[in-house]
Order: sequence, then structure tokens, then C-alpha cells
Amino acid sequence: MTMLCKDSDLLAFESRIFKAEGLEQFIVVRGGGASISGSSLTCGGVDFIAAGVQEGFAVYVNEPESGFEGYFSVLSCDASNQLTIAPPAAQGLQAGELFSIGSLNLLIASFSAVIEAVSLELCSLMGIRPAVSDAEFGAEDILDSRLTANCAAAGALAQLMLSAQCGNPDADEALLSDKREMYEELFERSKEALIVEMRNAEGRQRKYCFACGELERG
Repeated sequence: MTMLCKDSDLLAFESRIFKAEGLEQFIVVRGGGASISGSSLTCGGVDFIAAGVQEGFAVYVNEPESGFEGYFSVLSCDASNQLTIAPPAAQGLQAGELFSIGSLNLLIASFSAVIEAVSLELCSLMGIRPAVSDAEFGAEDILDSRLTANCAAAGALAQLMLSAQCGNPDADEALLSDKREMYEELFERSKEALIVEMRNAEGRQRKYCFACGELERG
């Protein structure tokens, strides 16, 4: 699977997408009675390993009585019922500032299928593997992935806003439509701004620049 960004990259842009309203087909774990202590999250009755939870996934938790809800990125999957987590910067918390709280409902949705589709579109645009099977360079050769990650995240979110709009009859269609248009515009602008440097296993270097429309020798 080729993914130029992770769920945690989407989390930085649009955390509420991980409540998965209208996107139930992307839910990989749902549980209750979860607790957070420091940077450790545990939840009985679930199997994170069997569900394929890994670094880069995102977790949504809520506690109905207090109204607390939070969004966290997964740093590692340590056991079938335990994760190491970190809060996104958007929540204004640092890892050392995580608190202890229990009786949480937990939901993990992964949008990897959508991210992969957008990633392949970008690989095709850049003329690299795996979209172009016989290309000299591949996605693994990208040296600095920040621009491609932001671009892929915007493209994935544009598609997810459309899916959420179609999948939730109670959704605020105007809001989702506005967000979809915003991320579509950001995706197009990000593609136009792409400058990607690559180095393959043989040490050969290339630079992709959207304005040039081709791979150029660096």
C-alpha cells in the first residue's frame, strides 16, 4: 500500500472527520471503558493488533457525562488493548501534558483506502512508481515528504467530505459542501506548488516540479 500521508496528517487539518459521522465504513475499532493515563491508552474488549492499528492512525474518544472529547494520534500499538498516543498540536497540548481519564468511548477510523487512491494519483502526476511501474524513481525515494503529505491530505479530505455528505442524511450539507470545495481548492493549489526531490538506491537524484511537468535531473 502506497500512502503519501497518514491518518494523523488528516487529523492536523480536520480532526472532527474522525468522529466518522456518515463514514461508518471506515471504522476499524469501536469500544467502551477506555482510559488514558499519560501517553498510554488502554481499552478492554478490543484487539488493536487484529484491527491493524499502527503508528499514524488517529483515535477519537468521548465521555458522555462530562461532554469531554478528544482526538489523538497513535505513536505505537503496544499490545492488543494498549496504544501509545500523542495529542495533535491543534488541541494545544504537549505529550507531557496528557491527563488521566477513564470511562471513555473510543472510535478509530482509518481512511487509508482513500489516502492510497489520492497517493496513486499524485504518483502518476509525478511519473513515479507504483503508478508508473517501470519508472526509475518511486514514492519511497522522496527525500522530504512534507509537501506531498499535505497535498495528499487535502485530496483525501475533499473526497471524505463528499462521502460524509452522501452517507449522513442528518449532516449539514452546506457546511460539508463548503469544506469539500475548500479542500478541493487546496488540493489543486498544492499540486501546482509541488517541488519534490528524490534519490534512489543507486544514489541518482531527480527533482519533480509541477511547473515543468516532468522529472528533471537535480
